[in-house]
Amino acid sequence: YVGENTNITRGIVRALQPINHNGAKLGMALSDSLSLSASVSNTGFLGSTTNADGNDAKTWTVGADWSSDNAGLGVTYMAFDDSIGTDRGHMVDVVASWDPSDNLTVWANLDWAKNGPRAPFEAPDAATGDSVIGFALASRLGISDTTGVGVRGEVVSTDAAAAGTDETAFSLTLTGDHALTDNLTARAEYRYDSNSDGNPFEDDAGAADSSQHLIVGQLVYAF
Repeated sequence: YVGENTNITRGIVRALQPINHNGAKLGMALSDSLSLSASVSNTGFLGSTTNADGNDAKTWTVGADWSSDNAGLGVTYMAFDDSIGTDRGHMVDVVASWDPSDNLTVWANLDWAKNGPRAPFEAPDAATGDSVIGFALASRLGISDTTGVGVRGEVVSTDAAAAGTDETAFSLTLTGDHALTDNLTARAEYRYDSNSDGNPFEDDAGAADSSQHLIVGQLVYAF
């Protein structure tokens, strides 16, 4: 949701993750700090950035979440079919958070997927053996009660075995936020993205480029 994240833009590691699922999920709390979950849903990775419902492909997940007063850890394993239900892929998602003080928070996200037929893999329904690993590390420091600064660094490495290519993407994001009133917050962000093997961006003249610089601003009003 708008305003709930430290940064304005979503990261490149988050782009690896299927976010929306249409299915059933069961959860069980083993204690106040530990819970387990399992789910089955339609559609795994469809070879696009959308997660449309697909009855001929299924996704299964199992996960565990642990939390304490100032730290948390979540681990999820996913097995998914391709868009026609003929090939099986795997994904592991690990998220850790830590609040060492009242004004400092740190989190990390690690994703590993194999044989995923969705971007950033080379092509939909990529051949068995293709894999991707992504890691994000981020932090926000509260300078005062109304002002804070956040930083996020990310790297995603794709090994496209079928195409015989490797690709690594980097992203660095700096975000400043300031509460103008109790309900209104202003944020400004600078982001740099780079790709080691490819030109997914455009320069000022519209030509393909291997990197980009982005500056954005945002006003968030909380009701």
